[in-house]
Amino acid sequence: MYWVILAFVMFGIFKFDLGVSQVNLKGRDWLYYIVLILVILASAFAFRLGSDGPGYQDSFEYDVPTLGHLTQIFLNDYNTRWQPGFILMMSLCKTINPSFYFFKLVYACVLNISIFSFFRRNTSYLFMAILFYLLLYGFYFNFEIFREAMAFTVFIWAYPLINKKKWVKYYLFCIVAIMFHTSALILLFVPLISLLKIGNMTTTMIMFLATIVLIAISSQTNSIVARLLSYSENFESGYTYYFEQSRLSKNAFSLTKLGVWFALIVDVFMPFIMLYILPRQRGAKDYYPLIFIVALLVVPSRSYLILFRFGNYFAVFKILFYLEMFDYIVFTISNRKQNYLIFAMVCFLYVGYFFHQDNFHINEWGMRGIDRYYPYTSIIDKNTNTMHEYNIHNQ
Repeated sequence: MYWVILAFVMFGIFKFDLGVSQVNLKGRDWLYYIVLILVILASAFAFRLGSDGPGYQDSFEYDVPTLGHLTQIFLNDYNTRWQPGFILMMSLCKTINPSFYFFKLVYACVLNISIFSFFRRNTSYLFMAILFYLLLYGFYFNFEIFREAMAFTVFIWAYPLINKKKWVKYYLFCIVAIMFHTSALILLFVPLISLLKIGNMTTTMIMFLATIVLIAISSQTNSIVARLLSYSENFESGYTYYFEQSRLSKNAFSLTKLGVWFALIVDVFMPFIMLYILPRQRGAKDYYPLIFIVALLVVPSRSYLILFRFGNYFAVFKILFYLEMFDYIVFTISNRKQNYLIFAMVCFLYVGYFFHQDNFHINEWGMRGIDRYYPYTSIIDKNTNTMHEYNIHNQ
């Protein structure tokens, strides 16, 4: 299934994103909907893929009641890391249809329609954006972080309200997002970040200085973050267990590691420089301030990987920014658009990301991250991959 989707997406890239002329877009909508439907089906009907997905399935089938049997006690006390909004969503789906795969179909539709439509509204490199979403975040969003991904989709629709200064509506959306996952608390501060002056030398220098400070205190990140979380009993109970896992709590930030330098150059220094140049050359985009958040999270998230999850809320904006960044770089160098060169540069960047993540590194259980998702298995054949099951039992 993965390879079929990839073939359609690559066809769209070469036909519509990178063609000599992007004026003739006949057939693009059809291809867009075909890819969207295939991604939804692959997500909804995957059989026990991911490390978190099977756990959600077991909870849905054995624990979560239908709406008629849902009590206030269950809503507040069941699995303290779960928020009421997600429980209500699962309960509603189970009331309509008791199959977990009906819930997954609803989830896959909400998630992927939101992301695909966002790219359709915001970039002419539509299929390139879809490719990098699927490559970098597709597995993670569709097979792992169900609760946080639902909060993320709420933010996608809420963000335009900031530019329209509809603060009441925006914060109502934030409340809904928090009802799915407490990490959405970061969304409460997004309007403040939007006040930053983009293309300003002072702002750029402050961001560079902040990064240097974060590097300097990286060895103390554990104690600092743990102390901050301790101020909220509810928040601490939802996240402390991450800090206690050796594979997440160990200090992963070291300037002797190639992956760290890759992250610093590509994820921090290049965006800071381009956030100064792009607004002065092409005008500022409303989402540019969000890239500062993404960049500032790089260093602490390398030291304390759970902080990486806060960056998930800005994933689609990050993809847009890198597409625009390389479009500008190539345009400036060649004095004309060289779309294939843009594609090659962005591919190099994101393939580098893919390999510097945990997808191909052998972990302490003797498996790779990619083994959670590949090869693809569906409810039609129900083939259980031994590496899938090995990973599930060791999470």
